[in-house]
Formats: sequence, C-alpha cells, structure tokens
Amino acid sequence: MERRELGGGAPLSATAGVASAIFVRDNPSRKKIIIGNDSDSVIYLSQSNQAVLNKGIPLRVGAVLIDEPDIFGRIYTGVWSAISLAGSKNLAYLEVR
Repeated sequence: MERRELGGGAPLSATAGVASAIFVRDNPSRKKIIIGNDSDSVIYLSQSNQAVLNKGIPLRVGAVLIDEPDIFGRIYTGVWSAISLAGSKNLAYLEVR
C-alpha cells in the first residue's frame, strides 16, 4: 500500500454535556479523525446521532481515540456524538480531510 501525506485540519473543540449532541458532522472527505478527552470525566462517544451513557465508546480522562482507514482504505465518514455524566466537558478533535 502506498503512503501519501494527508492534508491537515484545524484543531477544534466541542463540549459534551448530560444530553447527547453531535459534535462532528458527516464528511465524505474525511481521511482521519483524532478525538481527545480534555476533561475530568469519562465521555461516551457514538458513531451515530445519539450517544448513550455507559454504552458506546468510553473515552477516559486524558485518552485519545484515533479513527483512521482500515487495511482496505475505508473509514467511517458519518456523524460523531458525545454525552457525559456531568455538563460542559471538553473534547478536542482534529479532522483530517
């Protein structure tokens, strides 16, 4: 497989609260996404329009999730949503297009 340099993206941030919210919109041009939990509480992520507490992808305090193409070059390009046990928790993310 040939490796190519990916285009960068601006660093962004979002807030996860006690109600599920979409923080990344669908993007058919997405090549990679990096999501970090910059808060003091676990944040739950979902690759859908609805995140649920204690289900989905738990992103622990200080943890980073990197979603990149599989061995066939496919990557999820849909929405990402988040929810937290407490309000106003910070997510930092970078979407490479």
